[in-house]
Amino acid sequence: NRCEFIAQGAAMGVAAAFGAPVGGILFSFEEASSFWSKHITWRAFLGTMLAAVLAKLSKNGFTKFSVPGFIEFPDKDASFEFWELGPFAVLGLTTGLTGALFCAIVQRVLQVRRRIFRACSPTRATRLARLAEVLCVTTLTMAVCFWVPVFAGCHELPLNSADGTDQNGPKLTGGICEEGQYSDMAFLLLQPKEHAIKALFSKDMADGAYLSTGGLLSCFVIVFIFTIMTFGCAIPVGLFIPNILSGACLGRAVGQVLLDRGMKVRPDVYALMGAAASLAGFSRMTISLAVIFLEITNNVYLLL
Repeated sequence: NRCEFIAQGAAMGVAAAFGAPVGGILFSFEEASSFWSKHITWRAFLGTMLAAVLAKLSKNGFTKFSVPGFIEFPDKDASFEFWELGPFAVLGLTTGLTGALFCAIVQRVLQVRRRIFRACSPTRATRLARLAEVLCVTTLTMAVCFWVPVFAGCHELPLNSADGTDQNGPKLTGGICEEGQYSDMAFLLLQPKEHAIKALFSKDMADGAYLSTGGLLSCFVIVFIFTIMTFGCAIPVGLFIPNILSGACLGRAVGQVLLDRGMKVRPDVYALMGAAASLAGFSRMTISLAVIFLEITNNVYLLL
């Protein structure tokens, strides 16, 4: 049955990406399927387990087994205070509204594309126009993601590796900056998104580097706008990773503002909450999303 294969494929894709076999099954059940049976459950469970294991093995070149998936939350002991439920609620409300705005804009953009490119009866001219659109969007994306960090400039590392700074955190150096300098915007926009999300989910950066509030908000706006532009183009793109990245940027910016005001908070936890809320805002997922992030963090307390 084709529908059963589609349901199982959706579950395996989520399981491989997040290392979350149970979350993958619930995602397929909640979002991707209109029919379900106990036979699909057992087949999907076997498929998601194999997909998650093979993805984790391939992450390390089949030399060792890595527990985290491609998207991971490094600190398994992270926590929060009871009063922080208020900022979390405000963050969830904000990302929910941005998710609704995202869906509304995307719907309008798709209607315009369908009318301009004559999706029902394409011609040679409309096909060439779609190709031109891809080239324009790609060129604009590359230009903005490169030149905005260049114009923002690089920052001097406040500490060197000999000062005992946490060297286990992500290194933001390199890229467009000289030795001894870093650019947080360049790292978030130009590095592979797996590394960028891991940095946002990390408590501290290596060598005393710092993710500034302005850089985080700028990256949020850039990723949000270009996700709207690319979705619907003749480009193989997705929505999960861009929304995780944009939500994590917004969430960490909120945590950073509270931290700069002297409150004892962890910006990485706010990045996690922002990512989860952003996904919930545009996809309307609830149970499956909670289980996916539970499997990412291995922290039941954060499930609250």
